[in-house]
Amino acid sequence: MTREKPYSVALKDLIFEIKKELEAYPFPLDREWMDEKLASQYSCYSVHSLRQFRSKGGGPPFHKCGTKVFYRKSDLDHWLSTFRVKKWGKGEN
Repeated sequence: MTREKPYSVALKDLIFEIKKELEAYPFPLDREWMDEKLASQYSCYSVHSLRQFRSKGGGPPFHKCGTKVFYRKSDLDHWLSTFRVKKWGKGEN
């Protein structure tokens, strides 16, 4: 019998809680936590693009639990808001 390290038990509990929350809601807009597939749908960036952002920087903040990647909706909203474009009317600078 191998003895689990205390942080691995806490990590398993955290992953369980996040998975439970992900399964509780049918649509990503209602979720605080999203896996990379749902974050991709929500942000309109491909899973590949989100992976590129993670490796090269410049993307939304993410959380990693073991090999799983999760995004908070509030982090995605904040990151997406940085791309807001203002339209300038005629004659305005």
